[in-house]
Amino acid sequence: MIVVGIVAALSIDDWAQEREDRRIEKIYLASLSRDLDQMVESLEAYIETETSLASASATALETLAHDGYNGKGDELREYLSNMGGRHTLRLVSSAYSDLTSTGNLQLIRSIDLREQLLRYFADVSRSELVIEKNNSVFVDGFFWSFITEVGITWAPTNWRELELNTLLSDADVVYREFLVSDIAYPVDAVLAQPAEAEIWNKIRRMCFVRLRVSAVGIASAATLIDKTETLKLMIDEELREAAH
Repeated sequence: MIVVGIVAALSIDDWAQEREDRRIEKIYLASLSRDLDQMVESLEAYIETETSLASASATALETLAHDGYNGKGDELREYLSNMGGRHTLRLVSSAYSDLTSTGNLQLIRSIDLREQLLRYFADVSRSELVIEKNNSVFVDGFFWSFITEVGITWAPTNWRELELNTLLSDADVVYREFLVSDIAYPVDAVLAQPAEAEIWNKIRRMCFVRLRVSAVGIASAATLIDKTETLKLMIDEELREAAH
């Protein structure tokens, strides 16, 4: 009887633990689903920003493709300045971070789902790294170094529309407040060069570089959106099964 009692008590404990594990699993799955929705929103915002930057690059290239652009220095300055913007991609899931840091990933019963989670967030980290590397090397280093060296005044005009982030938007407002109506940007001699000047070919090359950075970012984000939605379908299906 003592043995039977001990076995019965252990069985009850196992049942209670299993029940608690399933409860916690459902909480994690629901949190992961919400996190993925927010990540899709972040990816869509990133694509919107990079599309605007790519459009500025393409417009500058179109302007430079025609003769008679010498009188369009202000427009070119605007395009080149706006092309210097960049959007850092950061996709965060507090639920996944907690799962991995606590070792609770094993609470997800589906082995396939666990593997998909690990694979997905590895892809996220890799994409973030590629985008950040492109931003730091080609935008911050390559593009901005060129703009500074040739003597083009940095004068972004649509950062608020791009919605890069709240800090830049607020800073843009403060920046405009200091520029009273009688303050004009310097005359950038490079933007007044004749059409046959070699500098225009160099500027074109910078436009192509900047456009390619945006293209890589847009393609990476679009691929991540597809993967995010596929993973969310798996999680939602697991939630439905857990509810039964």
